[in-house]
Amino acid sequence: MGCLISQLYLGKAIFTHQSGASQNEKQQSQFEYMVSTMNATIPEEMIEMSRHGRRCQLNFDFLKNRQENNNQDLLMNLMREDTDLPLFEFLKFVLIFNPTQRPSFEEVLNHEFLTNF
Repeated sequence: MGCLISQLYLGKAIFTHQSGASQNEKQQSQFEYMVSTMNATIPEEMIEMSRHGRRCQLNFDFLKNRQENNNQDLLMNLMREDTDLPLFEFLKFVLIFNPTQRPSFEEVLNHEFLTNF
């Protein structure tokens, strides 16, 4: 839901960043961009699960040397006006990288951004 709403706001997909010649390079580029934009920490168990399935071709080495962005929220840099803050607070609420930490659908529906309409 967060990706869809952000696409409506931005007029383009929020995590569109693909550089590289091969499909794997493009996927790697997009994954690194997502992690950076969301300032996400990827739990080790998620990495291990993706390796266990043997379908994932991503290189997770960039996570080892990655520094946090000093709490600078790159997602908020996409905001055009201060009046858009409630929307971006909602996006921060729903765009959680770790699926075990994402809000439930009911929690999303009860978020003040949606209930204030």
